[in-house]
Amino acid sequence: MSLLPEVLEEDQALLLRQSRERRESRTAEVSTFEEAVEAASAGGWARIPWATLGEEGESRLADHAVTVRCLVAEDGSVPDADDAPGNVAVVARAY
Repeated sequence: MSLLPEVLEEDQALLLRQSRERRESRTAEVSTFEEAVEAASAGGWARIPWATLGEEGESRLADHAVTVRCLVAEDGSVPDADDAPGNVAVVARAY
């Protein structure tokens, strides 16, 4: 029975690695509003600098059935403020 925890840990590590690989393969780094809409409309995700998108761009995304899913700091953490330098918006299709 001592083998079971080890097998479960290995399985969980494999699932985590596979999910991260899938996420990364479906996420595009973009620099324009149009590129963000294109990537999201194709069923993927797009990372766009918040300074490029902003609240106005976020409103315009709705016209294309795309929404901001989260805002992250440059290092991937939760930002202290929406307008902090280096923030990135992750956008995807709305459902």
